[in-house]
Amino acid sequence: MRTSAWGLGALALLAAGCPPRRGPATPEPGEDAAGTEGGAVPGGIPDLLGGPISSDEAAAQLLAVEASPGEAVVVLHCGFGDGWASAVPLSLADEIGDYLVQAVVALGSFQEVAADMPNRGRLAPYAARVCSPDLVLRMPPGSYELVVGRRDRLVAPLGEDAGWLDVVELSAGDRLEYYLGAEDVTLDLPCR
Repeated sequence: MRTSAWGLGALALLAAGCPPRRGPATPEPGEDAAGTEGGAVPGGIPDLLGGPISSDEAAAQLLAVEASPGEAVVVLHCGFGDGWASAVPLSLADEIGDYLVQAVVALGSFQEVAADMPNRGRLAPYAARVCSPDLVLRMPPGSYELVVGRRDRLVAPLGEDAGWLDVVELSAGDRLEYYLGAEDVTLDLPCR
């Protein structure tokens, strides 16, 4: 169930209001359709890996992270600046609802705003951490919502292309690895 108090807390993050809506094919002024002035999307997989490489070279770039007995591991590679990430138990994520990205990123990076946030105590263990370039999350088995937010887009007047979510079921010994570029973080966050 979503509470109006939670919506009011999110308004603190978005104090200046929402930007005017643009169509999906309308780039920012001064940008081309690819989203950057040069036409290449920084942080995309080719940029992240530095161009075409052999499978042996790619394997050497992987983080050597193994799950300890009774835990699962999620490795997030954020190929863009100001990326913050967390894994929130699915039952709590469902309860928080539409403002989950703002909540966990605020808890991790906007302490002054998060001080009066509803559900702060329950969400505090899941405060987002910097995922640029890499973040390793170790957790017990269970159902989780993986949350990635672009901190630089959470504050008004932005909110477009600011988040990414994925629901996962993790068992002991699981190891998941995600490579996210700026083009993957496409969730528009609610402003009101």
